[in-house]
Amino acid sequence: MESEHYLFVMKIEYIPYGDSFAASKAACTLISSGVIAIFGPTDPTSASVVEAQCRAARIPHIQAVWRPPPMRGYQQPTPPGINLYPEAVALSRAVAHFIKDSDWNSYTLLYDDDYGLIRLQEILKYADPEHKWLVRRLIPGEDNRQMMKSLRLAGESRVILDCPPERVLEYLRQANEVEFFGDYMSYVLMSLDAHTLDLEELRYGLSNVTCLRIFAHEDSRTRSYL
Repeated sequence: MESEHYLFVMKIEYIPYGDSFAASKAACTLISSGVIAIFGPTDPTSASVVEAQCRAARIPHIQAVWRPPPMRGYQQPTPPGINLYPEAVALSRAVAHFIKDSDWNSYTLLYDDDYGLIRLQEILKYADPEHKWLVRRLIPGEDNRQMMKSLRLAGESRVILDCPPERVLEYLRQANEVEFFGDYMSYVLMSLDAHTLDLEELRYGLSNVTCLRIFAHEDSRTRSYL
């Protein structure tokens, strides 16, 4: 029996982050057009609105959103829909294993929002108690070079950077300008989209940059979809 082949066509609706009303309207438009599933949005408030509409329309709702681990002693209900993002504790444990395998005994953790701090705290739960570490908050859209310069002068050379992918280059440029992105330095970028960024302009910084991803880029099946 011959298998049937289907051609899937994407329909994209752009909405402002956090605008649940716009998300609701976009979901209605997509459902009315006959889509078979909705992917996104990423902010929790809008996602819950879209999820309810998908449930009513009996179509899958798919997300790729980091969710914080549940508080101790609190049984967090499983959110509806399908979430493709790695479970929070598993992702933090993976980074902790990387630190151990790389023989890091001291490092700096940089973040720029509260969720980033939670992710970094989870990493530290699995860190060797003998490790020495610093945690510093970056301010999006502002000059962080003085803080980065002080870290360089303090001898910090291993950095875990947690920020949205659209701000990675901004911070790395600032680091490069104060020689905090030079020889014998190592960076781990926590964003799962960081591997898609063009870091060509920083190629002379000579830092070792490690990105995380949840698929095998070298797999022929993966490459056929990229």
